Amino acid sequence: MAQQDVDLLEKIWSGDTNALEDTMCKMVRYVVREFHDCPCIVSDPEEVAQKALLRALHKRKTFRAESAAITWLNGFCKNVALEDMREHSKTVSLDLEHDYIPDPRPTREEEIIQDECAELKEMYANEAFESLSPREQAILRMVDGERIPVKEVAQQLGTTEDAISSLLRRIRIKLRAMLKGVADQ
Repeated sequence: MAQQDVDLLEKIWSGDTNALEDTMCKMVRYVVREFHDCPCIVSDPEEVAQKALLRALHKRKTFRAESAAITWLNGFCKNVALEDMREHSKTVSLDLEHDYIPDPRPTREEEIIQDECAELKEMYANEAFESLSPREQAILRMVDGERIPVKEVAQQLGTTEDAISSLLRRIRIKLRAMLKGVADQ
């Protein structure tokens, strides 16, 4: 496979139009697929692919056949596209027909979903907290809720700082295990 990639690149560099057109089509498809949600790139993916191919031509001696030639070329596409995106974000355009600027505020539907997720997370957190023993709840409430130093909590409960710290570590591990997956939702 590596020799095929080297041969493909040699054909492109030597001016084989069929190899060039085929490769350009693949690169353009890559740009469109990877940057479909960015109007400044999708508006002219051919230009991105052309710039990338020119860069690859200048750096052709760096191709090491460790990956497919198209993967190597797509790396150039990605870099050119990212540079174009950065450049586009620096310029201010008054052409509102082509420059879509999304509203950063969530839609009403997104707000409802966020609220429901927050309520569910709170419910799960409360259930997890309630599953702790009364002693564990009290210690967690004092240290994390009321911000009482561990040293004072240890003195109030007639034990050592190390014992409280160790218990807090175990409580937090237990809570994380119970809430695993809920935070990702």
